Amino acid sequence: MTKAPSVLISGVCLGQPAGGVRRHNAQLLPRLARRLEAGGGRLAVLEGRVPITFDLPESIERIPSRVHWLPAPLRAVGESRALAEALSQANESGRPFDLVHTAHQPTPTSLAVPFTLTIHDLRSLDLNRAPFVRRLIGGKVLHRATSEAARIFVVSKWMQSRVRGEFPHAADKVQVVGNGVDH
Repeated sequence: MTKAPSVLISGVCLGQPAGGVRRHNAQLLPRLARRLEAGGGRLAVLEGRVPITFDLPESIERIPSRVHWLPAPLRAVGESRALAEALSQANESGRPFDLVHTAHQPTPTSLAVPFTLTIHDLRSLDLNRAPFVRRLIGGKVLHRATSEAARIFVVSKWMQSRVRGEFPHAADKVQVVGNGVDH
């Protein structure tokens, strides 16, 4: 049996006010941690300047950072640096991470390990709903992210078909991982 990976989640946006993405993570992260631990892996979360307020099991390591979720371009730069530092410190401590996961755009750059990406929606491509700046650069940002991600997770079959249609170069990397919400 192969050992489960050690995963670092970029959670710098998870301290923001309640919403669907936050609820998705509140439900999914404890389950993921249990599965990774059962296979010999581990889960850690890089928190932003505003810490995560929902409950996480004690087994999930919380790594603090000074990264704020807005504005997005500054967040992306700070997040890339904070992730690189967390990866370096983990290597130095003899507990390296195998993978970084993020669920927001723009994605981190120049990571020493592969990254995966969850896409919840394509609102930056939905021209009638997105702010002008997001429409202007959204497609380019998503194209880079889908090109560089090792795997892309989406929350529904419908979103899977949309992502595959918009980014055919990444079609074989797209996998459905439902929200996991238990009502």
